[in-house]
Amino acid sequence: MKKEVVILVLLSCHALHADYTGHLPSSIVLQNGENLSHNLTATCGNQYCYAGLPSAFNPNAYDFSYSTNNGTSSLTINAAMPQGTTQTLSIFYVGNLSVGSNSKLSLNDFHTLSIQKGLTLGANATLELTLQKGKKINASEFGPSSKVIFSRNADLVLHSGALLNATNMDFFIVDSNITIHDGAKLKVESNTIRIQNVLQNSGTLELNGVVWNVGQSTNGIDLATSRFSNTEGNVKVSGDFNNGGKPTADTIAGSFWQNDAPSPGGGDLINYGGTIHITGKLINQQGVEGSRTQNSSVQIYGGKIKVDGGMTNDANSTLIFGAYKGQMGQLEGSLTNNGKVVVDTAGVAMGSHSLITGQISGDTNFEVIFRSGANEFIGANVVNGALEIKADSAKIQDFQHTLTDNEKSMINALDKQINGIYTYGGSSLLRNVARDSVNGVANSFINAPLAILDSMQTYNTSFSHTQNFSIGAFGGGIMSESMGGVISGIRASYNTSLYSHLLATHFAYGYGSMNQHFETYKGTFQSHALSFSLMDRILLEKINIDIGLHGTFGFFATRDILQFSSTSTAFNSDFNAYNLNANVNISYPFIFQSFSIAPVAGLRQSIITQSPYQNNKALEIQSNGYTNHITSMILGVNLAYNLNQVSTFFINLAYEPILYHSQKSTSVILNQQNLTFDTLSSLHTFNMQMGANWQINSNMKTSLNAFYKAGMSSSHIFGVQANFGYEF
Repeated sequence: MKKEVVILVLLSCHALHADYTGHLPSSIVLQNGENLSHNLTATCGNQYCYAGLPSAFNPNAYDFSYSTNNGTSSLTINAAMPQGTTQTLSIFYVGNLSVGSNSKLSLNDFHTLSIQKGLTLGANATLELTLQKGKKINASEFGPSSKVIFSRNADLVLHSGALLNATNMDFFIVDSNITIHDGAKLKVESNTIRIQNVLQNSGTLELNGVVWNVGQSTNGIDLATSRFSNTEGNVKVSGDFNNGGKPTADTIAGSFWQNDAPSPGGGDLINYGGTIHITGKLINQQGVEGSRTQNSSVQIYGGKIKVDGGMTNDANSTLIFGAYKGQMGQLEGSLTNNGKVVVDTAGVAMGSHSLITGQISGDTNFEVIFRSGANEFIGANVVNGALEIKADSAKIQDFQHTLTDNEKSMINALDKQINGIYTYGGSSLLRNVARDSVNGVANSFINAPLAILDSMQTYNTSFSHTQNFSIGAFGGGIMSESMGGVISGIRASYNTSLYSHLLATHFAYGYGSMNQHFETYKGTFQSHALSFSLMDRILLEKINIDIGLHGTFGFFATRDILQFSSTSTAFNSDFNAYNLNANVNISYPFIFQSFSIAPVAGLRQSIITQSPYQNNKALEIQSNGYTNHITSMILGVNLAYNLNQVSTFFINLAYEPILYHSQKSTSVILNQQNLTFDTLSSLHTFNMQMGANWQINSNMKTSLNAFYKAGMSSSHIFGVQANFGYEF
């Protein structure tokens, strides 16, 4: 019994601590509640030690992932030196590094961490990095000081709830893209922090050190700009923030060759509705190298940038104030201006807005801009760091009188959505916006689904005098004045006869994709449709009577976007629509040996229903749907030519005027603004089919036909259909 206890204790100790030499395994998966610690022993050369590489001559680092199976766990990796070496510092190279959800990874006592391919923290994951600040490896390819460095393609992604805490280092350098999602947090404590490509923050960012937001040249010739954006997030910088310029390098004193030699460049610091607090100075400056320059900008769209040490806007640099969700951006602190200050009025609420709370020195002239040129609807000026903006109500009313009811409702809906649509442009722009968006909504929510329902009936109309089963495929296009797309699918049919009746059953599935492109409105419409037909042709002595029941069920998704003056609004929704119709046709065939002609007359009764829908995720869209009862007349002619009783060539023509429809119009409600559209944009349809059937042998038959239809949605539908059948 004692031996069993001793064995269990030894196994437990071994599970708590293990060593790896040279590199980590490709993955480690822990169970819920496990807390493990491992040593990673480096491989040492003459001047420094390294881990994570296959060899000193192979620079492609191993990937490593760590995750937890069903719960939470923690894993610690400590840097270790091999026995007998005099080296004390190691560089840890890693390719892709990922930490799974609810997992905590700690990397301790490495001198430098080089990430070659990327770092991803899953939801609620944590990565703690503790390096060796103040210690030097003069022979390091990254420069002598302790640092974390992300290569150009090594993106850093923090998902919701994730935390990356990097401490005790001299440099934190990111040459790639950083994405901090809502609820995630990045904390960096380093003497120098260099953001050299793109940073997008929607969570929390804490930087303790001197920050350089400076783009790095990718070709050694052209200068570049780094983009640091904060969207509804929180950023705190405990130190100075240098936006553009030439960043601090990790140099070796007295050495001609420097492994860390960053180029000068520009920076864009952009705030969208969040808060950026800088305890030191904010310096907005050019990057200059010889005759080459790269300008920089600070852009405050809503929210604020608070600068305890004041902001300096150097020559050839720009400070921009703009609105985000109706709120004007603000600089909380003083401004020394030797560059350009621009006030973007688009989207700002009427009234007074404080732009700068502190003292303004240098050039105090601010440039007020209207994105689309002259704007007769508003007046704006800046006095003592405050924007005054007023609307000209009379001119707005005069403009609205020139619009249709739908266009006026659309402008009012957009005004509510984007806060102050009249600040985005003058009458010419807004008239285009109103017209494009009204036509776009009509296409996506009325015309496109009707075109799909209309087109599916085209594929289910044929009879056969023999008992057979056939399958086939179809494909074609749908075009109108302002939209176009394709539809394709498969169909199956069963035909039989009973006394003087030819009976046919058809089923089809079609997938459709349509696009529309206006100057300011673009959209994508996708559909899945199922259709059936049950048909009976009664063969009498001189006439044929066709009786049919047809149904199409469509499932639709529209993904549209209105874009103008650097703003965008989405029009998205999912909905269903159905077409159930019955027809009775009478034809009188005239047969002339191998040729026949049959005039056709009939009636069709249709019920088209569009389901209610509502979407509040983008622009608020809702509709109560509609049901339309439609009565139409069918007038046509069928032509056929039989060749040697083996092949048949045919042309079918049909004109179908609509005699009555119960639902003349329907409404789409956008942000509580009512838009009314005709349910049918055309009261006349025309259908043409032409093709041939071939008898391959006594049991097999094939057919190929082309079709065209001018539908109730004013769309032109065309395509081809091929079938292969087996006769019993």
